[in-house]
Amino acid sequence: MRFMHYLYEDYAYLRTLTASFRKWSRLYGYDEIDPPAIEDWSRYQDLPPALTKRLVKLIEPSGAIGCLKIDNTMSCASMTLKLPEGTPLRRISYNSKVFRYGQGGGIDEILQLGCENYADLGPAGDVEVIRLALDVLETVGIPISDLRFEIGNSSFFRAISEMVELSPEAVETMMNLIEEKRLTALSAFLESSELPEDESLFLSQLPGLFGDFKAVFAKATSTRFGDACQAELSALKSLYKLLENLGLTKIQLDLSQGGNEFRYYSGNIYRIFSQRTGKALVTGGRYDGMNGVEVACGISFNTANVVEWMKTMHTPLNVPAQFDYAVLCDTDDPGDALQIAAALRDRDYSVVLVKLKTSISDTFEQPECKSAKFVLSVEGDDAVVFDQRMNESRRSNVQKLLNQLEINGKRRSQIHETT
Repeated sequence: MRFMHYLYEDYAYLRTLTASFRKWSRLYGYDEIDPPAIEDWSRYQDLPPALTKRLVKLIEPSGAIGCLKIDNTMSCASMTLKLPEGTPLRRISYNSKVFRYGQGGGIDEILQLGCENYADLGPAGDVEVIRLALDVLETVGIPISDLRFEIGNSSFFRAISEMVELSPEAVETMMNLIEEKRLTALSAFLESSELPEDESLFLSQLPGLFGDFKAVFAKATSTRFGDACQAELSALKSLYKLLENLGLTKIQLDLSQGGNEFRYYSGNIYRIFSQRTGKALVTGGRYDGMNGVEVACGISFNTANVVEWMKTMHTPLNVPAQFDYAVLCDTDDPGDALQIAAALRDRDYSVVLVKLKTSISDTFEQPECKSAKFVLSVEGDDAVVFDQRMNESRRSNVQKLLNQLEINGKRRSQIHETT
């Protein structure tokens, strides 16, 4: 089993990514939802057998079969069917986990951040979700100069697979070999398929339809499949021109891709890679017609890969790195510390209680003291604030605050600074 373990700094990076995603999805007009974690098993019965095997089933005592959510895009599309008739579809975003059996047989827990655009905007809808992804990545420190874009069209790939006379199982095998660019295995498969020589030759070359957009596009249009796939190639060209107008230059065309493993993409597909790590940061595409949704496109962030990039490059964390106060607490007599901490929190200061140890050096070695802007010790009628950098303005603010605090009938009228 592979479960998520984000602790301390790792989770701070994840929170920074999540904060950026929520900010930009809101600015682009998306409403956040949380798709249910448990779903009806029958929803996924039409998936290929290889994928239904990856569902994590749950069986109730009554015999009813459910499963853990395997994909947020499919879940969001299904949720739209429950809307009252006539309700317009809206842009939605999600920050939600999915569960599926991995290649090794264990259960994988995956956090997906993503958005789904149900507006009928054509290629402009694709560009909008891609721009959102770029804004999120740039906010967490990943520059456009590090990004490489791959676009393709699942309809092009599907049209080719439907033009050859093979069984659905054989077509799925062939698609996987082409997508994974397993050239030797693909050659052996085609030799045993008894397809016409010209079809076998083209299919063997399909994994090579990858690289500079203009070069691959010209090669694709010159093949015998070019005429049959004019609509798909036209959609790709429109998307390419719109991305080019955004100033994106590192755009590659990959016609060997049919979309993700769930095979629900219906048109343009896109992936954003980091050139530094070589890993995919964002994937997405069009899925018109899924579960009755007329038009739709969306993206999903590979959170693990984005967080890895942020950690490697030491991205500044967009979360509070410090507490306002660490209040030293005498565990034998914690009353004053508890009350002054509560009073500070009532004034919107972040406060942690820290155990007062026998020596001041041991006390200050505790992580909370190192992270706090101020360490506050409450003893008798006085309060002592430890901070070498406290300037006159800040000292005055703290003095004013302490003058307002009255704990157990005792007003702290003095403040002492110590180094």
